[in-house]
Amino acid sequence: MDVSDYLPMFLAEAREHLQNLNLALVKIEQDPADGETVNEIFRIAHSMKGMSATMGFARMASLTHEMESVMEGLRGRSEAMEQDSLNALFGCLDTLEAMTDEIEAEGTETTDPTELIGRLKAIRTG
Repeated sequence: MDVSDYLPMFLAEAREHLQNLNLALVKIEQDPADGETVNEIFRIAHSMKGMSATMGFARMASLTHEMESVMEGLRGRSEAMEQDSLNALFGCLDTLEAMTDEIEAEGTETTDPTELIGRLKAIRTG
């Protein structure tokens, strides 16, 4: 099976997820204790991780995997999301948008998310 046949669908779904992620981040910025929005961000990261891994976009899969791990740690907690976490998630949104643009233009991701992944790991391990 040639996954390139699925690239247009991947790009459309990625853009939809990114739009929903943007809305969720704005929502959580207004109410950092909103547990349902934390769950929504987790689901978006989980979906994008699976999609990007299936398509062979390892950098995007690694970034969304770490996002998912951070959000998993925040699920079910009663305290509000810290500004540090929120800033990192906005950084993820920007990076994922850049990667999606690169994939559309060049067929591959070139942005290196290593630094951002490190920030997410630091948040997760506290």
